[in-house]
Amino acid sequence: MRPIFTLLTILVIPFLFDAQSIVWQENFTNGCPLTCLGNAYTGSNGAWTETIMGAQGVNPNKWYVSCAESNTGIGNCSGDCSSTVNETLHIGMDGGGANPSCTTGDCGANYALGPCAPICSITNARIESPTINLTAYSNISLTFSYIEGGNGTSDNATVWYFDGVTWTLIGDPSTTSNGTCTAGNGTWSTYTVSLPSSANNNPNVKIGFYWLNDDDNAGSTVSFAVDEVKLTLVPPVAAFSASPTTICQNSCVTFTNTSTFSSNATFAWDFGDGQTSSLQNPGTICFSTAGTFTVSLTVTDDNGTNTATNTNYITVTAGPDAGSDNTTTACNNNTVNLAGLLIGADAGGV
Repeated sequence: MRPIFTLLTILVIPFLFDAQSIVWQENFTNGCPLTCLGNAYTGSNGAWTETIMGAQGVNPNKWYVSCAESNTGIGNCSGDCSSTVNETLHIGMDGGGANPSCTTGDCGANYALGPCAPICSITNARIESPTINLTAYSNISLTFSYIEGGNGTSDNATVWYFDGVTWTLIGDPSTTSNGTCTAGNGTWSTYTVSLPSSANNNPNVKIGFYWLNDDDNAGSTVSFAVDEVKLTLVPPVAAFSASPTTICQNSCVTFTNTSTFSSNATFAWDFGDGQTSSLQNPGTICFSTAGTFTVSLTVTDDNGTNTATNTNYITVTAGPDAGSDNTTTACNNNTVNLAGLLIGADAGGV
């Protein structure tokens, strides 16, 4: 039995470690092939809702969750239920109007461009997640898979964040490439944006996707689709600087911690000459031994550990030897001994 237990441990532990970095996710799984509205979608985290942000046409494009626009994988052309059954949240045509392009409604991530007669497709709608409890979490990023077409800022998708009081625009994903995809399809890509610091330890966070389009009959027919939405803890990034990096023996260097990290961070400095520090900013460190030294900083917080190492970073030049009669090198403004005659290093001559 022991070999079996060992094998199971090897297989399970990597999964547990990976899962720890994801604090919330939504994959929009509902088994729907067509016309399931986004504001009627309820996932494992709760119900999604919709807010109308401005003027709407008689037959605006609508948010749907279905495999009419399927996530076919990063780098792949978008498809429908016949290619991959992988439901997504997407904005698409309303079939309720005089729309010959999509009489049933929900033709995937393709939207009605206009003109207003007879369709009137002006859309100003934000689809919003259920409340997300981020208590005990900090330094969080939002990542999702998506495709986007549109028409500049006239027909465009943006990403929004709610801190419990106010909604804030936090991202504007770039248009994804059509590449070799057939007309009306886009290439799946990924987008990542950091949540504001107000999300840290906040139990009332929401994420929203806002689609705006005018009705000028201009733009790519591809609209916007999103899937695999994840809130992930950002591990620390260790970084530091020093000044100066070349000094004389028994001189000092000022080190500055430029790392990014979240709560409960600890720091481990190694200055290469035997000196160490656990301070966030160790300030001035003096070197009594000549040589070239590699400096490293390890930062550990609630989200992980990261180390920055600068190899051969600090050069310490030996000072003059007072017991030698023919020392000709000087360090800074030290006095040197030349054939028994004391001379200042910055003197004008003998």
